[in-house]
Amino acid sequence: AVSPYAAINDTKGVVTVALDSELVNSTANINTHPLRSDRTVSASPQDVVAFLEAVQHAPKILDFGGTSSAPPPPKAKAVAAKPYKKQEKPVKPQQQTKSRNKKGSKETLDRIVASKTGDFAAWYGEVITKSEMIEYGKISGCYILRPWSFGVWEQIQKALDGWIKEEPLEVQNC
Repeated sequence: AVSPYAAINDTKGVVTVALDSELVNSTANINTHPLRSDRTVSASPQDVVAFLEAVQHAPKILDFGGTSSAPPPPKAKAVAAKPYKKQEKPVKPQQQTKSRNKKGSKETLDRIVASKTGDFAAWYGEVITKSEMIEYGKISGCYILRPWSFGVWEQIQKALDGWIKEEPLEVQNC
């Protein structure tokens, strides 16, 4: 599957993004992969369109509806449900291979552990590292921006530069 977020990498503008009108006009969120297939981002259709417009890839809204030329799938035969029987599985001793988070807990590191309301700094750090926006460098306090987070940073710079230069602040680049 191709993610609409991949449009940020098309700096030459050769890609045309097409979205189904039914999807764009839906009130349900769109679940997509954020440039990697083991993560999912849920966003409103309006937010996806706004993102695409922000990266100069305004989508073409098309009606993908209509009749399909493919035959309908065969109907499944009704099968009587069997009563559920709980099967006892032998208990295997757990291996000590789980990673520990920074606080020493044996939490799975693929989920956000910190609370946004409880410890915002820890929560934000987890979000940007687990979404692979940054990596920590070998030198304390140094961060490495990953490719798609650098694209986001460039978009922020572009927006701020435009706003600052619009105002009568007499600001010049160095």
